[in-house]
Amino acid sequence: MNYLRYYCEPANKFDFAVLITGPWGAGKTTLIKRFIDEAKDQAQKEDRPFRPLRVSLYGMISTQEVDDELFRQLHPVLSSKTMKIGWNIVKGSLKAGLKIDLDGKDELKVDSSIPDIDLSKYLKTPSDALLVFDDLERCSMPISDVLGYINSFVEHNSFKTIIIANEAELYAREKLHSRNKSDQETESQIETNIGAKSYTLIKEKLIGQTLEVRSSAEEALKSFLVDIRHDRAKSLLQTQLDAALDIHIRSNTNNLRLLKHALWDYERLAGCLSEEHWSNNHAMESLFKVVLVLAIEVRAGRISRDEFPSLAVSEVVRMMRERDSKDTSVAGRIATQYPMTRVSKSPLNLEQLETMLFEGWLDQADARRSIDNSRYFTSKSEPPWLTAWKGWEVTDEQYLEAISKIENQFRERKFGNNDEMLHIFGLRLFFSEIHAISLPKNIIVEECKNCLDDLMKAELIEERNLRDLLKSDSVYCFDHQVTLADTPEFRTIFARYEQLVEQVKAKRLPVHGEALLEKMKVDPSSFLQLITANNVQAAIYWDTPILAAMSAKKFVDALLSLSPDAQGTVFSALKFRYETGLLRNKLEPECDWLNAVAAELMLVAENSPPLSRFRIRQRVSQNLAPFLRSTDEEKEAEES
Repeated sequence: MNYLRYYCEPANKFDFAVLITGPWGAGKTTLIKRFIDEAKDQAQKEDRPFRPLRVSLYGMISTQEVDDELFRQLHPVLSSKTMKIGWNIVKGSLKAGLKIDLDGKDELKVDSSIPDIDLSKYLKTPSDALLVFDDLERCSMPISDVLGYINSFVEHNSFKTIIIANEAELYAREKLHSRNKSDQETESQIETNIGAKSYTLIKEKLIGQTLEVRSSAEEALKSFLVDIRHDRAKSLLQTQLDAALDIHIRSNTNNLRLLKHALWDYERLAGCLSEEHWSNNHAMESLFKVVLVLAIEVRAGRISRDEFPSLAVSEVVRMMRERDSKDTSVAGRIATQYPMTRVSKSPLNLEQLETMLFEGWLDQADARRSIDNSRYFTSKSEPPWLTAWKGWEVTDEQYLEAISKIENQFRERKFGNNDEMLHIFGLRLFFSEIHAISLPKNIIVEECKNCLDDLMKAELIEERNLRDLLKSDSVYCFDHQVTLADTPEFRTIFARYEQLVEQVKAKRLPVHGEALLEKMKVDPSSFLQLITANNVQAAIYWDTPILAAMSAKKFVDALLSLSPDAQGTVFSALKFRYETGLLRNKLEPECDWLNAVAAELMLVAENSPPLSRFRIRQRVSQNLAPFLRSTDEEKEAEES
């Protein structure tokens, strides 16, 4: 800041402005705030007046708006925080009472670049003041207008003036306008382009010194540390300053604002951690690096939400996909750019990190559970499949021992659950790939399908929603991607698994149907949410023909035992369920059931009191009739 002190010294007279430039987030605004505070203190010590006026040009569309802001700051009452909020109201009152145009809507001046405000009325001498114009590149006025406006203060009134801008952005805008210029430009377009490229021309006259801010990340990190209020997070950051600095440098953003916000993201997550988590230094250091890297990359716009799930792909799988070619995936780029950070080994589930970074919230209980189940906190006697899955982290001896145990598990059909089984299927394909076992992949596929059939006979195939396993075009179990899950061989195995799961579901539908009927009796709204797509709870049966497993008569009896209002909820649920068109495919087994329900309701209506009879018929007509299959359609369905 030495040059700024020299420039602003009252005894020194200059006829030019100073430009402070640097990329967004480099600390330009922070620098000028520090300088102004310092200059105020110095002026107070020397018992002389000093009035800094700092205006952000962000979004301003006319010089009249700049005049308004200067006017506001020059009046003690108007410059208070309370009055700043109500400034538009004040402007309205002033317009009405003083007949002054503060909106710039009346054409009162010929040259829009000449300030309307006369600062000499409020300041004894120009040396008493410092004018600062921030965010020049974000101003919505033509550059020629705003620079001409600023030049009036500098050239004609001798005010010390500092302009803050990302000059690279100004040159880029100037270059873009020059490239877009064509022979067919109208006169107004020519004027716009001349204004757009006037920066280079006017800069030579207006700006006598350019100062470039080069962010001192090390100093900035120390200052950011002061704003971290979580004690454990602050302590860890103090030990990880070098790692944070390395990540910032490798990001190539040169944007300290991104780094600061990334640290705040980590602090927010730190509030979810337990004492057991903090006691594991390795896990906490890994989590810190992963959050910092991903927060910077997401905020810089380099990782989209659609790309985020692919970060979970393990290095082994990526290498198998790319073979001899360069890894061009997002995960590959991150691994290359930040070699000291292994995103796929994040203690926190990437799905939850995605929610935190893109939606801004995180469930504390889910976060703790995810970290508890990570590799850093599971039992030291980890299952063989996990040892093999972490292949690049273990020795050959450990890997061969894991293979031996996995093969024994497979032969004996001893799996802890179906998730472990799927991991073992994928790993066996990989073992074949690297010749760790002497079986070709086609034999592995057949062995796995036979294994599935054996488990089905032993009633060990679990009923589940397979959609929960599918992420980013792959299969994930225990928050780990199944090895080679995106290969044709594994897809063949998984297709067989899907068939068996559907058979298990169909077999258990009557049991679930009874439970659903009981749910309808006590909570019709929950019944609606379970069988129709909604934003309240998981609609686990929205495309499952569970109603066909119910007795039509039992359903009608239960329905009519409800209050009239609750009956309306159930009828609406059926209408919402079938207007999706699913009766023509996934819910087709419910066609006969729906016909039977409608017939039973109409039969009951015949012997009901007048109001109930009318109500039942109307609700059948409005909610069920549009979806009933005619007798001819039933015959066609039977013939087909």
